Amino acid sequence: MCSHISVVLNDKYHSVWGPLADGGGKVSAVPRPLHGGALIAKTIIGFARLPTSRWRLEPARINGLPGCLVFDDETSQLVQTIALAPSTTEPGRISALYIQRNPDKLQGVLSALGIGSAG
Repeated sequence: MCSHISVVLNDKYHSVWGPLADGGGKVSAVPRPLHGGALIAKTIIGFARLPTSRWRLEPARINGLPGCLVFDDETSQLVQTIALAPSTTEPGRISALYIQRNPDKLQGVLSALGIGSAG
């Protein structure tokens, strides 16, 4: 996760994370787009530091994009996916993060991968 955050931290480009975060009205998600690498990195680090956050990240392709599956290590439940959209103008940079937290859609991810349930 730290390597992804270090790429996001570079404010030479505008990253977006927002309506691209889907909680489906069932779980919390960032309610509006966040622009700029530093703000996005600060938000991700803030979530990771929550006392209930014991995350385990597994690399995965999400809708064809590089990303990761985020599991709650205490419950082994899939709690979100993060897909990284590469920049079309700056090779090696991220232009957007797509966050999926909707439990119904996470179940579909698990089904597609042929593994357990999303709690």
